Amino acid sequence: MPWERWAERPSIELTVEQIEKAEEARKGINPIGVCGLYCRYCSTKVMCGGCRSDYNSCSLAGLKEYNGICPNVKCAKEKELPGCWECSDILVCKNGFYARKRVSFAKASAMFIQKYGEKNFIKTIDGIFNIDEQTGHYFFSARIGNINNKLELLEKYLVKYDERELFED
Repeated sequence: MPWERWAERPSIELTVEQIEKAEEARKGINPIGVCGLYCRYCSTKVMCGGCRSDYNSCSLAGLKEYNGICPNVKCAKEKELPGCWECSDILVCKNGFYARKRVSFAKASAMFIQKYGEKNFIKTIDGIFNIDEQTGHYFFSARIGNINNKLELLEKYLVKYDERELFED
């Protein structure tokens, strides 16, 4: 499994310069990855500028078989889409992160964005983490179940923590 090889990589010691480069690379870019992952709470953000930057350290793109290019990013670029949520094939897609059960939150996030828009996604995820950080980490874990369970959780927090009207994208 590719994820097993990724987990076995030696630990990386980062320099202050590398961390600063990643922070600088993230400035002014969309904090939502092409696949739907939200960079603000990603475990690799300290060393990554995000898949939309020139300082990308995406965990999937880092695998040898992908030669530094995330399959989700490659597909979206080929289709000229800003994100997977714009694709009509998202429900059946098994590309990149969507082929991995452990990261089903990427697909659930993209499906949420497709339905409610990017602004509401950011507001919902930030709301989950600001009000209950444990639930935020639980959402990103594999323990919730399938994609639909994660989508339902996002929708629950959209209603529960966003009493105001939805943003228009």
